[in-house]
Amino acid sequence: MVVPSVARGILDTSVFAVVAVSLAVILGAGGGLSLWALAAGLTAAGITGFLLLEPVNRSWYRIGALVAGIGAAVSGALGGYGFLELSGIVGAAVLIAFPLRVPTRIWLPSIVFGVATMVIITWVLVALIVDGGPFGHDESAYAL
Repeated sequence: MVVPSVARGILDTSVFAVVAVSLAVILGAGGGLSLWALAAGLTAAGITGFLLLEPVNRSWYRIGALVAGIGAAVSGALGGYGFLELSGIVGAAVLIAFPLRVPTRIWLPSIVFGVATMVIITWVLVALIVDGGPFGHDESAYAL
């Protein structure tokens, strides 16, 4: 129960940060979202989906969120604080104060939240590829 709880805290914080940055990009408030951050967020969301059925200890969950927040702070200190690092720190603070309730089974709001998250991330990914982003014209065409 310790490892899934810590992992859920870390992964939920990561998903929170990527969704926050994705919404900022869509609304025009943030600069952009790199492909590696988007891939990390999708991976974290996928693993979180598998861990949703595991029982979670809230104390260890908070420790996982704290570890993710410290990781975001260290990343910002080493490479400069961007919107992703700040979102990670804020996400960790929110999840430490208000840990997510863990369903014993997947239920409709979880599915709706998952679909909405995938739509948001896909929207950002398509905009990133169409605008060229880190890709050139030919690479964008193949990626799309």
